[in-house]
Amino acid sequence: MNKQIQNHKTPALFILLEGFKLLLTPGLKRYVAVPLIIGTLLFASLFTWMSLQIGSWQSGFEQWLNANLWQWLASTLSYASWLFWPVFIISAYLLFAYTLVSLVNIIAAPFNALLSEKVEELLGLPQAQNTNGISGFLQSIPRTVFREIRKFISTLKWLILLIVLLFIPVLNIFSLLIGAWLMAIQYLDIPADNHQLGFIEFLKTLKKRRFKALAFGLSVSLVSMLPLVNLILVPAAICAATLLWHQEYQL
Repeated sequence: MNKQIQNHKTPALFILLEGFKLLLTPGLKRYVAVPLIIGTLLFASLFTWMSLQIGSWQSGFEQWLNANLWQWLASTLSYASWLFWPVFIISAYLLFAYTLVSLVNIIAAPFNALLSEKVEELLGLPQAQNTNGISGFLQSIPRTVFREIRKFISTLKWLILLIVLLFIPVLNIFSLLIGAWLMAIQYLDIPADNHQLGFIEFLKTLKKRRFKALAFGLSVSLVSMLPLVNLILVPAAICAATLLWHQEYQL
Protein backbone atom coordinates (compact mmCIF):
# COMPACT_ATOMS: atom_id res chain seq x y z
CA MET A 1 0.00 0.00 0.00
CA ASN A 2 1.24 3.51 -0.79
CA LYS A 3 2.68 5.15 2.37
CA GLN A 4 0.63 8.31 1.85
CA ILE A 5 -2.57 6.30 1.70
CA GLN A 6 -1.52 4.16 4.64
CA ASN A 7 -0.69 7.14 6.86
CA HIS A 8 -3.79 9.14 5.99
CA LYS A 9 -6.85 6.94 5.65
CA THR A 10 -10.05 8.72 4.68
CA PRO A 11 -13.20 7.20 6.24
CA ALA A 12 -15.13 5.28 3.59
CA LEU A 13 -18.24 7.40 4.18
CA PHE A 14 -16.37 10.57 3.21
CA ILE A 15 -13.89 9.32 0.61
CA LEU A 16 -16.24 10.43 -2.17
CA LEU A 17 -15.24 14.01 -1.29
CA GLU A 18 -11.66 13.11 -2.24
CA GLY A 19 -12.99 11.81 -5.55
CA PHE A 20 -14.61 15.16 -6.31
CA LYS A 21 -11.37 16.97 -5.48
CA LEU A 22 -9.42 14.76 -7.86
CA LEU A 23 -11.64 15.82 -10.78
CA LEU A 24 -9.87 19.20 -10.75
CA THR A 25 -6.37 17.72 -10.72
CA PRO A 26 -4.17 18.81 -13.67
CA GLY A 27 -3.41 15.90 -15.95
CA LEU A 28 -6.56 14.02 -14.98
CA LYS A 29 -9.26 16.22 -16.50
CA ARG A 30 -9.08 14.78 -20.01
CA TYR A 31 -9.65 11.26 -18.68
CA VAL A 32 -12.76 12.47 -16.85
CA ALA A 33 -14.42 13.78 -20.04
CA VAL A 34 -16.09 10.64 -21.43
CA PRO A 35 -17.54 9.28 -18.13
CA LEU A 36 -18.63 12.84 -17.29
CA ILE A 37 -20.47 13.43 -20.56
CA ILE A 38 -22.27 10.07 -20.54
CA GLY A 39 -23.12 10.32 -16.84
CA THR A 40 -24.39 13.89 -17.21
CA LEU A 41 -26.74 13.04 -20.06
CA LEU A 42 -28.24 9.98 -18.36
CA PHE A 43 -28.53 11.40 -14.83
CA ALA A 44 -30.10 14.62 -16.11
CA SER A 45 -32.65 12.59 -18.04
CA LEU A 46 -33.38 10.37 -15.01
CA PHE A 47 -33.85 13.23 -12.56
CA THR A 48 -36.14 15.18 -14.91
CA TRP A 49 -38.29 12.15 -15.70
CA MET A 50 -38.63 11.00 -12.09
CA SER A 51 -39.50 14.52 -10.89
CA LEU A 52 -42.43 14.50 -13.32
CA GLN A 53 -43.61 11.01 -12.32
CA ILE A 54 -43.47 10.98 -8.50
CA GLY A 55 -46.94 12.49 -7.95
CA SER A 56 -48.71 10.12 -10.32
CA TRP A 57 -46.83 7.14 -8.87
CA GLN A 58 -48.04 7.94 -5.36
CA SER A 59 -51.70 8.43 -6.28
CA GLY A 60 -51.71 5.44 -8.62
CA PHE A 61 -50.15 3.13 -6.05
CA GLU A 62 -52.64 4.18 -3.35
CA GLN A 63 -55.57 3.59 -5.73
CA TRP A 64 -54.17 0.17 -6.63
CA LEU A 65 -53.95 -0.79 -2.96
CA ASN A 66 -57.51 0.28 -2.25
CA ALA A 67 -58.85 -1.56 -5.31
CA ASN A 68 -57.35 -4.87 -4.22
CA LEU A 69 -57.67 -7.17 -1.21
CA TRP A 70 -54.57 -5.75 0.48
CA GLN A 71 -56.60 -3.82 3.04
CA TRP A 72 -54.11 -4.55 5.77
CA LEU A 73 -51.34 -3.05 3.67
CA ALA A 74 -53.46 -0.05 2.74
CA SER A 75 -54.25 0.48 6.43
CA THR A 76 -50.58 0.20 7.37
CA LEU A 77 -49.69 2.64 4.65
CA SER A 78 -52.22 5.19 5.87
CA TYR A 79 -50.67 5.17 9.35
CA ALA A 80 -47.04 5.01 8.26
CA SER A 81 -47.14 7.11 5.10
CA TRP A 82 -44.72 9.59 6.68
CA LEU A 83 -42.09 6.84 6.61
CA PHE A 84 -43.23 4.74 3.65
CA TRP A 85 -43.33 7.34 0.91
CA PRO A 86 -39.96 9.01 1.56
CA VAL A 87 -38.26 5.60 1.69
CA PHE A 88 -40.22 4.41 -1.36
CA ILE A 89 -39.24 7.46 -3.42
CA ILE A 90 -35.58 7.29 -2.37
CA SER A 91 -35.40 3.53 -3.02
CA ALA A 92 -37.12 3.87 -6.39
CA TYR A 93 -34.66 6.58 -7.33
CA LEU A 94 -31.73 4.38 -6.29
CA LEU A 95 -33.15 1.53 -8.37
CA PHE A 96 -33.24 3.71 -11.46
CA ALA A 97 -29.92 5.34 -10.59
CA TYR A 98 -28.18 1.97 -10.27
CA THR A 99 -29.67 0.80 -13.55
CA LEU A 100 -28.47 3.95 -15.27
CA VAL A 101 -25.04 3.74 -13.65
CA SER A 102 -24.78 0.18 -14.95
CA LEU A 103 -25.67 1.42 -18.42
CA VAL A 104 -23.14 4.27 -18.17
CA ASN A 105 -20.43 1.86 -17.08
CA ILE A 106 -21.17 -0.62 -19.85
CA ILE A 107 -20.94 2.14 -22.47
CA ALA A 108 -17.92 3.86 -20.92
CA ALA A 109 -16.24 0.80 -19.35
CA PRO A 110 -12.82 1.19 -21.06
CA PHE A 111 -12.71 4.91 -20.23
CA ASN A 112 -13.71 4.24 -16.61
CA ALA A 113 -10.87 1.73 -16.32
CA LEU A 114 -8.47 4.24 -17.87
CA LEU A 115 -9.55 6.96 -15.42
CA SER A 116 -8.97 4.60 -12.49
CA GLU A 117 -5.56 3.73 -13.87
CA LYS A 118 -4.60 7.40 -14.22
CA VAL A 119 -5.66 8.09 -10.63
CA GLU A 120 -3.25 5.36 -9.54
CA GLU A 121 -0.50 6.84 -11.69
CA LEU A 122 -1.12 10.37 -10.41
CA LEU A 123 -1.03 9.33 -6.74
CA GLY A 124 1.82 6.84 -7.08
CA LEU A 125 -0.35 3.84 -6.28
CA PRO A 126 0.52 0.33 -7.49
CA GLN A 127 -0.61 -0.13 -11.09
CA ALA A 128 -1.55 -3.16 -13.15
CA GLN A 129 1.32 -4.17 -15.40
CA ASN A 130 -0.57 -4.59 -18.66
CA THR A 131 -2.87 -1.55 -18.86
CA ASN A 132 -0.41 1.12 -20.01
CA GLY A 133 -0.44 2.70 -23.44
CA ILE A 134 -2.85 2.74 -26.37
CA SER A 135 -2.43 -0.97 -27.10
CA GLY A 136 -3.27 -1.86 -23.51
CA PHE A 137 -6.34 0.38 -23.64
CA LEU A 138 -7.59 -1.18 -26.88
CA GLN A 139 -7.00 -4.70 -25.59
CA SER A 140 -8.97 -3.90 -22.44
CA ILE A 141 -12.16 -2.89 -24.27
CA PRO A 142 -13.74 -6.37 -24.74
CA ARG A 143 -12.75 -7.46 -21.24
CA THR A 144 -14.07 -4.36 -19.44
CA VAL A 145 -17.36 -4.29 -21.36
CA PHE A 146 -17.95 -8.00 -20.74
CA ARG A 147 -17.12 -7.52 -17.04
CA GLU A 148 -19.73 -4.76 -16.71
CA ILE A 149 -22.38 -6.89 -18.41
CA ARG A 150 -21.57 -9.84 -16.17
CA LYS A 151 -21.63 -7.58 -13.12
CA PHE A 152 -25.11 -6.32 -13.98
CA ILE A 153 -26.45 -9.84 -14.59
CA SER A 154 -24.96 -11.14 -11.33
CA THR A 155 -26.64 -8.36 -9.32
CA LEU A 156 -30.11 -8.87 -10.83
CA LYS A 157 -31.21 -10.92 -7.82
CA TRP A 158 -30.49 -7.94 -5.57
CA LEU A 159 -32.40 -5.63 -7.91
CA ILE A 160 -35.42 -7.96 -7.79
CA LEU A 161 -35.27 -8.04 -3.98
CA LEU A 162 -35.00 -4.24 -3.93
CA ILE A 163 -38.13 -3.97 -6.08
CA VAL A 164 -40.08 -6.37 -3.82
CA LEU A 165 -39.06 -4.49 -0.67
CA LEU A 166 -40.14 -1.19 -2.21
CA PHE A 167 -43.79 -2.09 -1.65
CA ILE A 168 -43.52 -3.41 1.90
CA PRO A 169 -43.87 -0.75 4.63
CA VAL A 170 -41.06 -0.71 7.24
CA LEU A 171 -39.12 -3.46 5.45
CA ASN A 172 -38.58 -1.14 2.50
CA ILE A 173 -35.92 0.66 4.50
CA PHE A 174 -33.66 -2.34 3.78
CA SER A 175 -33.83 -1.42 0.11
CA LEU A 176 -31.58 1.54 0.96
CA LEU A 177 -28.90 -0.86 2.19
CA ILE A 178 -29.25 -2.98 -0.95
CA GLY A 179 -28.86 0.14 -3.08
CA ALA A 180 -25.71 1.10 -1.17
CA TRP A 181 -24.23 -2.39 -1.60
CA LEU A 182 -24.93 -2.36 -5.33
CA MET A 183 -23.29 1.04 -5.74
CA ALA A 184 -20.21 -0.20 -3.87
CA ILE A 185 -19.97 -3.25 -6.15
CA GLN A 186 -20.45 -1.10 -9.24
CA TYR A 187 -17.55 1.26 -8.57
CA LEU A 188 -15.06 -0.75 -6.48
CA ASP A 189 -15.04 -3.43 -9.16
CA ILE A 190 -13.37 -1.01 -11.60
CA PRO A 191 -9.95 -0.89 -9.86
CA ALA A 192 -10.32 -4.56 -8.91
CA ASP A 193 -10.80 -5.50 -12.56
CA ASN A 194 -7.84 -3.34 -13.57
CA HIS A 195 -5.70 -5.47 -11.26
CA GLN A 196 -6.98 -8.71 -12.81
CA LEU A 197 -9.03 -9.79 -9.78
CA GLY A 198 -11.78 -12.18 -10.84
CA PHE A 199 -15.34 -11.06 -10.11
CA ILE A 200 -16.11 -13.87 -7.65
CA GLU A 201 -12.85 -13.22 -5.80
CA PHE A 202 -13.66 -9.51 -5.83
CA LEU A 203 -16.99 -10.13 -4.08
CA LYS A 204 -15.28 -12.28 -1.45
CA THR A 205 -12.73 -9.53 -0.85
CA LEU A 206 -15.45 -6.89 -0.58
CA LYS A 207 -17.39 -8.92 1.99
CA LYS A 208 -14.36 -9.02 4.31
CA ARG A 209 -14.89 -5.30 4.93
CA ARG A 210 -18.51 -5.00 3.93
CA PHE A 211 -19.31 -2.12 6.30
CA LYS A 212 -16.71 0.09 4.62
CA ALA A 213 -18.16 -0.87 1.25
CA LEU A 214 -21.66 -0.07 2.49
CA ALA A 215 -20.52 3.30 3.85
CA PHE A 216 -18.98 4.21 0.51
CA GLY A 217 -22.02 2.94 -1.40
CA LEU A 218 -24.34 4.91 0.88
CA SER A 219 -22.42 8.13 0.21
CA VAL A 220 -22.66 7.51 -3.55
CA SER A 221 -26.38 6.77 -3.24
CA LEU A 222 -27.06 9.97 -1.29
CA VAL A 223 -25.08 12.15 -3.68
CA SER A 224 -26.87 10.59 -6.65
CA MET A 225 -30.03 12.33 -5.40
CA LEU A 226 -28.51 15.83 -5.39
CA PRO A 227 -29.43 17.84 -8.49
CA LEU A 228 -26.44 19.12 -10.51
CA VAL A 229 -23.94 17.44 -8.18
CA ASN A 230 -25.07 14.03 -9.41
CA LEU A 231 -24.12 15.03 -12.95
CA ILE A 232 -20.43 14.66 -12.09
CA LEU A 233 -20.93 11.72 -9.76
CA VAL A 234 -19.71 8.93 -12.06
CA PRO A 235 -16.09 10.10 -12.54
CA ALA A 236 -15.87 11.28 -8.91
CA ALA A 237 -17.06 7.88 -7.66
CA ILE A 238 -14.51 6.12 -9.88
CA CYS A 239 -11.70 8.24 -8.41
CA ALA A 240 -12.96 7.66 -4.86
CA ALA A 241 -13.40 3.92 -5.41
CA THR A 242 -9.82 3.68 -6.67
CA LEU A 243 -8.58 5.37 -3.50
CA LEU A 244 -10.74 3.18 -1.27
CA TRP A 245 -9.64 0.02 -3.09
CA HIS A 246 -5.97 0.72 -2.39
CA GLN A 247 -6.73 1.92 1.12
CA GLU A 248 -8.77 -1.09 2.25
CA TYR A 249 -8.92 -3.92 -0.27
CA GLN A 250 -5.75 -4.11 -2.35
CA LEU A 251 -4.30 -7.59 -1.85
